[in-house]
Amino acid sequence: QGGLPPHLRSQAFQEKFRISRSYYIPYDQVPWGPGIGLPGRKSSDGWHPDDFLFIPLRGKRGIIGHISVDEPVTPKAPTLEMLAPLEVFADLAALAVERASELLELEKHKEWLRGAFGLAHKLSRFSSVEELLPGALEIIRGELRYEFGAVLLAAGEELVVAAAYSTLPDPLYVVGQRLKKEMGLVGWVAQERRSLRVDDVRKDPRYVPVHPEICSELAVPILSGSELFGVLDVESVELGRFRKEDEEFLQAVAELLAVTMEGLRAREALRDLSLRDPLTDLYNRRYLFEVLAREIRRAQRYEHFLSLALLDLDRFREINNRFGHAQGDEVLKGVAKVLLQNLRVCDFVFRYGGDEFLLVLPETDEAGAEEAVKRLRQKLRAWSRSQDLGWVLDFSAGIATYHPQSPKTPEELLREADARMYEQKRARLA
Repeated sequence: QGGLPPHLRSQAFQEKFRISRSYYIPYDQVPWGPGIGLPGRKSSDGWHPDDFLFIPLRGKRGIIGHISVDEPVTPKAPTLEMLAPLEVFADLAALAVERASELLELEKHKEWLRGAFGLAHKLSRFSSVEELLPGALEIIRGELRYEFGAVLLAAGEELVVAAAYSTLPDPLYVVGQRLKKEMGLVGWVAQERRSLRVDDVRKDPRYVPVHPEICSELAVPILSGSELFGVLDVESVELGRFRKEDEEFLQAVAELLAVTMEGLRAREALRDLSLRDPLTDLYNRRYLFEVLAREIRRAQRYEHFLSLALLDLDRFREINNRFGHAQGDEVLKGVAKVLLQNLRVCDFVFRYGGDEFLLVLPETDEAGAEEAVKRLRQKLRAWSRSQDLGWVLDFSAGIATYHPQSPKTPEELLREADARMYEQKRARLA
């Protein structure tokens, strides 16, 4: 009440008013209007009730405040002798204030570290990026109130909604949706790689409405060094819902997300490397039984068919004998590309043996598998004619189909496909 506002300190702390390290301003030289400061109650020959005496609190980084003194016991203007003990007191007060501030900051930092450690521990429990992102939104909800939240991952010139949470019906953003990087506030954050907090999105022309009730938004970039992983976005139906502390919290979450995503991606890349054939880059037999077990469970649960097709290249040994193993390896890589390019995204292709390939075809009955094999045979024959091998490359195939009403184990399906493949090969070679 009645104190000196910070913006007037520069007027008070002028050289013409300085005595020692203090500042004395006689009433007839006061550089501001009436109503500033508490009025004095006593007047004497050497001191007017409207005089000002300020002793600055000098900290490590400059002036951090001041002590205002009035009504001197000795009725005269301040002298060096009078000021000396006051300035010592001000130095001690400044030291105490800074120490208290440091302790408060230290306690805040400790609390932040505890929170960050707890958050990092929670994020570390996820085993894949697909699990991590919706899990992160769930964790944030425990600390920050919002009605819509999303994690958007960078994909070239677009942002893809990888995870979303909403208490509002029919939000604009849904998982899998793609946005151009220049779209909306999240696009601005992605391009500028800076956080953005908007108290009233209705007044911001950059905003793309997620829902008519949304009023405020907070978005932060997910960065690993200079690489943009994506944007973490939360939105609220309240005006000015998000504060500076919320922005700092979300930035910390984004930093932890980036570190966790980087670790998970590296782990997934290493695992993927161990599950692939080094020559063809197809999945290897090590991964086969994991995929089969998972797809059989899905087929059983949703009562879908699941088919396997085992392909064995005809006369492949002659290629090695005629052109050498290096050329044989190139042919195997070419066959792998033909298979991958002519199957669905949901299908799996494995290198089962030297010149054997296994196809796992979810939601495909025996007729569908036969049609897929027929199509692959035509594509492979056409490709081999362009390779100047001296003959048209072909294969023998064995198909086994999983029926939900008469379930089979992975081993049983593989034995059936193998037996049918050899049966066809004997017939073809005969």
